[in-house]
Amino acid sequence: MNNFHIINFCELFSENAFCLSCRLRIPVDKYFIPVSGHIYIIFGAHTQSYELLMIQHDMNDVRYIIINSQHPVSEFNENKYYISLAKNNMVWNNGEMPIDSLDKFGIRVHSIYIFEFSYQPCERKRDIDIMFIGPYTIRRYAIYNLLVKNYPSKKIVFHFNFNIEDLDGITKELQRTKYYIIIPSHNLNIYDSHSIHRALACECDVVSLFSEFNHMSNVYEKFIYFCKDFIDFFNAINTSSNSVEQKLKYPQLIKEMVCYLEDNHSVIKQLVNKKNNQEIETI
Repeated sequence: MNNFHIINFCELFSENAFCLSCRLRIPVDKYFIPVSGHIYIIFGAHTQSYELLMIQHDMNDVRYIIINSQHPVSEFNENKYYISLAKNNMVWNNGEMPIDSLDKFGIRVHSIYIFEFSYQPCERKRDIDIMFIGPYTIRRYAIYNLLVKNYPSKKIVFHFNFNIEDLDGITKELQRTKYYIIIPSHNLNIYDSHSIHRALACECDVVSLFSEFNHMSNVYEKFIYFCKDFIDFFNAINTSSNSVEQKLKYPQLIKEMVCYLEDNHSVIKQLVNKKNNQEIETI
């Protein structure tokens, strides 16, 4: 499979690219130097959509597999270059996103992609009771204030300005954390599977708001806690008469989702068996 490559344009996905490389035995290229007739699995394509289109304009036998990490209300779903890029190439859709969210753009989903991380349990003392990492929004700041007001004795840490490229730093913070909470930046409460999987891989207990897109709820309910309100959830677990249900660990999550990972491999094998790039478009 010398004509297959993995390219990552966003540091946030570097560990995911590494894990996919190990599974598919395809290298992650440090630099993107397109070669005629080669196929590139792209992380972070939304950040380079125009440039990727121009490369295909000049080299029409270069093909991409776009890993779509964008949720239905993402600004990139209004970007004509990203839409065109996805329509004219293979797409592996992030598992938390319903496929019909791309149908309206005429984008065909060829496989489901699951964010995979290295399992990193740690014996370090977990001195942070509740943590969130992500950009500032009014909603997130309001939840922070409510938690601090209701639980003054707990150590509650919200990182609004954490460098998302400092992956080692994020891992170390998660390994100090008991409960990691998921607060989407939008009101649809789409499951942030990237953050969920990363926190589970560091053995945090994860608490998420219920989502309007609930097609993955039956999978995640065995691994994370769902609630309508974070205060109600933490009030319940702080009551001695309420025992907290133990959730399954991250390795079991990956075992249950391995069907998607195997499907990724199956798509690659189909491509390897094709005689020319024209046939690739018909898969």
